[in-house]
Amino acid sequence: MVGTKRKKEIMQARQVYMYMIKHELGYALERIGEIFGGKNHTTVMHSINKITTELEVDPDGSLAKDMRNLRHKLSD
Repeated sequence: MVGTKRKKEIMQARQVYMYMIKHELGYALERIGEIFGGKNHTTVMHSINKITTELEVDPDGSLAKDMRNLRHKLSD
């Protein structure tokens, strides 16, 4: 997840993790960037905005369902 691979599945998973770290833990963009291998805060912001937009466009889609499942698993 912290690597530089740009394969779609890996990139989206990385973006979801950035989104969740920001929204669930409240970490600063700079700190999230450090966690993910020194990414720039604007890269982190772009990732979070991308996931936010996808969730707004399709709130009942597969991404939203996957994220609900992940939150449920993490809360156990």
